[in-house]
Amino acid sequence: MDKSTKKHFIVKNAGNKSGILNRREIELVALGAAIGGNCIPCLEWHFRKCVEAGLTTEEIREAIAMSLKVKNVPINKINETAERLLKGE
Repeated sequence: MDKSTKKHFIVKNAGNKSGILNRREIELVALGAAIGGNCIPCLEWHFRKCVEAGLTTEEIREAIAMSLKVKNVPINKINETAERLLKGE
């Protein structure tokens, strides 16, 4: 991760001011957002932060699976529409 990106993460991840979400929850949300945003450095960063927050591999795996399901909805709809158009429907 380059210095500029790392600085961004340090500033943006300085803490949860409201205290409503705990660190584990914040990192799971950030992990999903990284996947949704196609941000590899973000994914790598938040994966490590999830581990540091005490999340298990299975918990992280489940969060990633859910993120991918949500992320894939638009592409699946595009594919379905393209197929429908090709069939002349």
